[in-house]
Amino acid sequence: MNKGIKGLISGGILRKMAVAGVALLLMAALTPSLGLALSPLKPSLEIEKPPKPPSSFVNVTYCPNAGDNQENITEKAFFGVCTIISNPFSRSGCTFTGWNTKADGSGTTYKPQQDVVVENGLILYAQWKEVVDVTYKKGYFDSDESFTDTVDKGSSYKVKDNPFTRSGYTFTGWTTQANGSGTTYKPGQVTTVNANMTLYAQWIEMLHVTYNNTVVLHEFFGDIVAKGSSYTVKENMCTPALRGYTFDRWNTKPDGTGYSYEPGQVVTVNGYLTLYTQWKGPDKVSVKYKKDIKSGIIMSDIVNKGSPYTIRKTPNPPPPGKNIHSWNTKPDFSGTWFIPGDIIKNLNADLVLYELWGLIN
Repeated sequence: MNKGIKGLISGGILRKMAVAGVALLLMAALTPSLGLALSPLKPSLEIEKPPKPPSSFVNVTYCPNAGDNQENITEKAFFGVCTIISNPFSRSGCTFTGWNTKADGSGTTYKPQQDVVVENGLILYAQWKEVVDVTYKKGYFDSDESFTDTVDKGSSYKVKDNPFTRSGYTFTGWTTQANGSGTTYKPGQVTTVNANMTLYAQWIEMLHVTYNNTVVLHEFFGDIVAKGSSYTVKENMCTPALRGYTFDRWNTKPDGTGYSYEPGQVVTVNGYLTLYTQWKGPDKVSVKYKKDIKSGIIMSDIVNKGSPYTIRKTPNPPPPGKNIHSWNTKPDFSGTWFIPGDIIKNLNADLVLYELWGLIN
């Protein structure tokens, strides 16, 4: 016999196990006869199965919705939480306005960067609005300066102010044709824009009218006027150099041999105009020839007082159907008559003559 087993027996371990086994068998045999029943043990707490964990992400799909040949974009929303993306799509002639769960915009609207919770996935369609461009150009041939304003098609639009400059010119407005022949718009004007539109700046040249003193060096004043505009000749503001001298008129030449103008005369300025003072001394008298009381001077002279003077011929061509020319000292022709070549023996006072044309068959 093995020494280890022999030791167990000698130690009484097997003997005790045998006794315990006999006792259990005996209890099992006696239990039915005694009316005893053993019930299985029930746990004091019922343990429920844990719920199935949710999916860790759902899909959020973004559709270009008639965008320019672009495919859908799908992103994962982890645990159903996501931030709506900014628009990655484009569509010619349109501007992006937001996202919607329906292609026609009748569903729920979402804006870029909006935080949302998604349960079962989400499909969003880009929403578009038609736009048109209003382009502003500097408007003359040697400049390509421009800027563009993009506006909703069919919306009311306020025309922009002019940001351009052009030396020697002033801005007069916008027009749809570079040569100024199109539709004209003023800054601040409100219009409805239904198609792309180009507006060209319109400019008018600014001209100088300068008044110079013929006897005082560097004494002058002037105006800046728009080319082609009506302009009223100014009164003299220059000082006479000699005592007793008075201002008589303006002339385009310092020696008075050019075209003469009177203060208050209305002229059309189509180029730079330089005028010079014409002074009359105490021993001088002036002769001025005019078409009528409202018109300017046709020609003029300053002569010695008391000297003879020959009436001049008008430089103007005869009007249609007229062939005889004369002068009168009154604008209503009720004064003294003169014809070219007449001589006044002693001219002692200033003289103004008005032109009259007649017909002799």
